[in-house]
Amino acid sequence: EKNFGDTFTVGDVIRCCIDLKQHFIISYMKNGMYLGTAYKIPEKYIKKAFYPHICIRNMRVKFNFCSEDEM
Repeated sequence: EKNFGDTFTVGDVIRCCIDLKQHFIISYMKNGMYLGTAYKIPEKYIKKAFYPHICIRNMRVKFNFCSEDEM
C-alpha cells in the first residue's frame, strides 16, 4: 500500500477514472485536477469484468458512469 494524491476535505469532489480501452489504468481527479495514474491494470485482468465498490462513512456519494466523451 502506498499513499496517492492529496488528502481531501469537506466539499472536495473526487473522481475515480478507469481506462479499459487504451491505457488500462486507474486514475483520480480532485476538484477537476488530474492526479495522475494511481494503478496500472495487470494484463491478466484486461478482458475481465470490473465491479465498482465504495466504502465510506459520513459522506455523500454520486455515481456517474459515462464515457470520456460524456464528461
